[in-house]
Amino acid sequence: MKHHFLRTFLILLLIAVLGAGAVYAAARYGSQEDPLVAKSYLTDVVEKEITDYTDGQIRAAVSDAQGRVQAQIRAAAGVFETVQLTAGQTLACEPGTEVVLISGSAAASGSFTDTTLGEPLADGALAANHLYLAGENAVITADGDAAIMVRGS
Repeated sequence: MKHHFLRTFLILLLIAVLGAGAVYAAARYGSQEDPLVAKSYLTDVVEKEITDYTDGQIRAAVSDAQGRVQAQIRAAAGVFETVQLTAGQTLACEPGTEVVLISGSAAASGSFTDTTLGEPLADGALAANHLYLAGENAVITADGDAAIMVRGS
């Protein structure tokens, strides 16, 4: 009986000490003297990570927007773009697309007009430095390596 009373007393004393410690820690935890997170950790680590992540996202969005705007400006301004084709590669052209073969050799299928000569393309072979206007189902196929200037899509 004496051991049972002593054991119960020690268990209750242990629970009381642990409970008092928990209450003391809960009351002081997160205070100015003992913060949950150090301010220096927030400013030196977390803030830097958030800033770097946000800056990266902003840079990517700005770069993407600039690329789209420049493509729209080129299309609106009617700037020729050079396209390199290798043997067998094709270039499909929408009606109204302008094409100039600047090097190599290529053949055309579909409807093309040679505006340099003022007549429809007859034999399908593109002549160098002639301006062609694409019509319906216009496709250019490179016979070998070819460089073509294209305005339109």
